[in-house]
Amino acid sequence: MKPETPLPPAPHLTVDILGLCPSVRDDVRVAVQVYGGRTCYVIEDVLRSKFYRLGLAEYTFVSLLDGQTTIAEAMGQTAEICGSDGLEECEVATLCKWLLECSIITTEQSSCENRLEEGRVKQQTRRVLGGVNPMIQKIPLFNPMPVLRPLDPLGKLIFGVWGGVVWSLVVGYAAFALWESWDAFTGAGRHVLARQNWLVLLATWLGLKLIHEAGHALACRRFGGHVRESGIVLILFAPMPYVDVTSGWKIDGKWQRAMISAAGMYAEIFCAAIAALVWTSSFDPLVRQHAMNVIVTASLMTLLVNANPLMRFDGYYMMIDALELPNLATHGRRWLATATRRYFLGIDVRGPDRGEGSPAIVVAYAIAALVWRWIVCVSLLLSAEVLMHGVGKAIAIIAIGLWVGPTCYRWIRVILQNRLVRHRRLGWITAAASATLWMCWSVVPWYSRGTVPLVVDYHHPHEVRIGADGFLDELLVSVGDVVSRGQILARLSNRELELEYRDVLLDLETSDARYRGFLSSESIAAAGLEQKVQAALRSRLAQLERQLAGLVVCSPADGVIAQCDVKSCVGTFIHRGKRLLVIGSHGSETMLGLVDQADVEAFRRAQGQRVDVRLWGMGERPIAGRIDRVLPRAELSLPHAALGADAGGPLPVRPNPQATDDSDAMELIAPRFPVLIDLVGGETDRVLPGQTGYARLVYRDGTLGRAVRDSLTDWIEDKRAMLRMHR
Repeated sequence: MKPETPLPPAPHLTVDILGLCPSVRDDVRVAVQVYGGRTCYVIEDVLRSKFYRLGLAEYTFVSLLDGQTTIAEAMGQTAEICGSDGLEECEVATLCKWLLECSIITTEQSSCENRLEEGRVKQQTRRVLGGVNPMIQKIPLFNPMPVLRPLDPLGKLIFGVWGGVVWSLVVGYAAFALWESWDAFTGAGRHVLARQNWLVLLATWLGLKLIHEAGHALACRRFGGHVRESGIVLILFAPMPYVDVTSGWKIDGKWQRAMISAAGMYAEIFCAAIAALVWTSSFDPLVRQHAMNVIVTASLMTLLVNANPLMRFDGYYMMIDALELPNLATHGRRWLATATRRYFLGIDVRGPDRGEGSPAIVVAYAIAALVWRWIVCVSLLLSAEVLMHGVGKAIAIIAIGLWVGPTCYRWIRVILQNRLVRHRRLGWITAAASATLWMCWSVVPWYSRGTVPLVVDYHHPHEVRIGADGFLDELLVSVGDVVSRGQILARLSNRELELEYRDVLLDLETSDARYRGFLSSESIAAAGLEQKVQAALRSRLAQLERQLAGLVVCSPADGVIAQCDVKSCVGTFIHRGKRLLVIGSHGSETMLGLVDQADVEAFRRAQGQRVDVRLWGMGERPIAGRIDRVLPRAELSLPHAALGADAGGPLPVRPNPQATDDSDAMELIAPRFPVLIDLVGGETDRVLPGQTGYARLVYRDGTLGRAVRDSLTDWIEDKRAMLRMHR
């Protein structure tokens, strides 16, 4: 009889956890902290540079795990020590599971070959997935402690009382100096993101990030921590230095920990202040350009990225320390996972424990951080796709797979293998969601609001044009003046025209004398020819008289000067036919608006309908108006200067390279359709030409689903256009 071959041990055995004798690893360190008015214990995993915070009861239980005491015995002793604050059996099970996952404790079962191999596979999988992610790559380089130790006195000075006083004085004075030159600063900053400035901006950014990370490292050393590691992180292959200051978690003071998190921004804002002082005091264009790069990079970009608490950067760690909300992001992710399993899959799971803060804060932060993470990831994908051409598309596809793929795989695996999943409930939820999406896409109406910037103007105003070429000597009126018919508005001069008039008049007198001589000598043929010469001279003389009369410009009607196109042309030569002034008649006021291309069809369909008009300076009560017509062509020309942003209007404009006078010196950035809106009733008595405001039209714009699709498409196209513009 052949001996029975023993079966291999099962990879996972069901055991009674209360009978296990786990032990805490010997290399784990513990520090005591006061957090939120309560004593807690910070456990440091030296090998992995990880920190964990435990309460009094939890630490009491963990401290009893010596490899000989069972979990049941440790739970009983904890109850004796902590009394009513002791741990229940379910809490002990959750805590032990977490301690095993974090490798804080070990058991015979967790040390078996199968479990160790499973852990190595998981760790290797995470390392491989992180290593092939083209969006973010982390590359450790060296231990910076030998460099930082000699700089400890500098850190104590910078992050001491006198360092804070100097920082406040320099930053405050720089902000005041920059505020005094704000118009010049904003004008000079328009070209910071120009393509030709990219390399310089990148070099500036790298230098400032080195200072940023040095600030974190010096602050960590200043308050008693150590810097374990430094290296670079590649975000879309753009290098970004980093330092590991996680040892700051064991520092007792929360404001000291918050200062370590803020130290990078603290250093960069000081650099921005120095650059602002250089910019305001220097006249060298190159120096001012470099200073501008430092100001924008060290202030605006740093505050937008590092101070944002929705991402796990400096602002997040400052917030959780100042508000004493530890692990807020982790609790938020757990809440999202639990809510999805409970409400979508129908699994009756226990909600995540939350000892600090309000559950409402966790929920709000989880949703806001999720939305912001999607926005940032989509923006990075678009940047890769646009800036790197074909390679960027491949990077975007790989990143999407690595980003979404593992999550989808886990959910599919849970649905197929977990017996607790209520498939009927999942089916009903899926059907209801599909029906809701179909209703939103095809049935639920969506109403858009078209807003049109407008200006009050005269209906069919009189345009006064120059009657003859000449120099503008005198302009006798200005915008807003009341004029009467025949009133002189301007005078011009043309010396050549006057001399020619005198010459023609003298030639006519000479020809008349010759004509009389021919008659006295009875030279009939010569006299006839001289008569023809006189007729030509008189015709030219009449033409010159009309041109000379055109040098004096008079008002063609009673009214008000609504627009002056040549105020800056006094003393210059002006050609015949150029528009000089626009005169409007009281009572003929109308409104001229400029419609965006997205709303033009709705305004065309609404011709003849009433709209609410609000004019600045006339309170909240709307004025009644009626859409007259929308002109068929979109134009870049600015019909009224009051609508342009350079004159305080709502529409962005740019210099017109083909401008011939003041009236068309600026043009719109994007073409718009002119629309005429009539005032209804006696509203003309309440408005003044030149007043600006807006008209709103609420109209049905398809369905809700299509509106969401169009909004996302427009947002993506705007991002791509902006990236292409700076490429």
